[in-house]
Amino acid sequence: MALSVMARSFLQSTDWHLAEAQALPYDMSDRRYWRLVGGPRPALLMVSTAAHEPIGPYIRVADHLRALGVSAPDILAADAEAGFAIVEDFGSGTFNAHLQAGEPEGHLYMLAVDVLAHIHTHPRAGDVDCPPYDQAALLRELDVFAEWFLPHATSVGDWTVFRAAFARTLDDVAENRSALVLRDFHIDNLMVLEGRTGVQACGLLDFQDALIGAPAYDVMSLIEDARRDVSDTVYEAAIARYLRLVPSQDETALRRDIAILGLQRHLKVIGVFTRYYQRTGRTKYLAHLVRLAGMVERCFAHSSLAPLLPLFSDACPNLAGDCRRMAALNG
Repeated sequence: MALSVMARSFLQSTDWHLAEAQALPYDMSDRRYWRLVGGPRPALLMVSTAAHEPIGPYIRVADHLRALGVSAPDILAADAEAGFAIVEDFGSGTFNAHLQAGEPEGHLYMLAVDVLAHIHTHPRAGDVDCPPYDQAALLRELDVFAEWFLPHATSVGDWTVFRAAFARTLDDVAENRSALVLRDFHIDNLMVLEGRTGVQACGLLDFQDALIGAPAYDVMSLIEDARRDVSDTVYEAAIARYLRLVPSQDETALRRDIAILGLQRHLKVIGVFTRYYQRTGRTKYLAHLVRLAGMVERCFAHSSLAPLLPLFSDACPNLAGDCRRMAALNG
């Protein structure tokens, strides 16, 4: 993908004016990245349209995370109004890449837990201009499932009855304002940074949509991954490590919130992956729907959600079967 005239003009105003811009693959995000080769230090050019994904929140949260002592990319140059930024290049060593290369999952997941615990126990973690992850926001995301997946279901009932009951279940966790929630905290957005130690050995990506809400959300996002099966051993070890590092957190409340927020997120992601297929015709994310349906079932097994299962079963009687049918489109 070629750079626009405006992007080239922005580069010309920076220390990377002589660098070669190599386009990187892109996915669901509207942001586009180019690796800048030949500049004064490794860097990426990030281009994002103000209408869809403004750069201002990315810069603000990145600066805040570094101030908390964790590794977010340095912002090396920016024109936020135009939608351009040059950011530190963390390389290509995502946690996912390391796992695919055969690295044991335990070490990487425990490092990720350490990062969350560091953020969640930092006294200034919430001192950043981010909206609350309140009930309205949680329900808007939940509605993505109803809007995009339910039209593909073989049978549907009354979604509004389940939605109203789930809204009441969300009441307590939706009022929690004790954590900076990065929201997409999973192995594809975490980087192994060689030469750094402690929590700084983990590089953070995709945090520009951060909100202030419940700490359980990012714990859940890490260990209930839409794209990867996490072993029961690592799942339980991650919860145990988090509880040890965050002694103020009650285990019963944490597991309850993981179930409630997990149900919200997994249904939302089923909707997001279906929307991506509808808009692009690309089927690759449909392969994950079966896993997501299984995680939805696991969430309903928690005592806080078990009473809602009949209502959901009426609204979407054949979630597992419908997800298998959709996943089969991926070949």
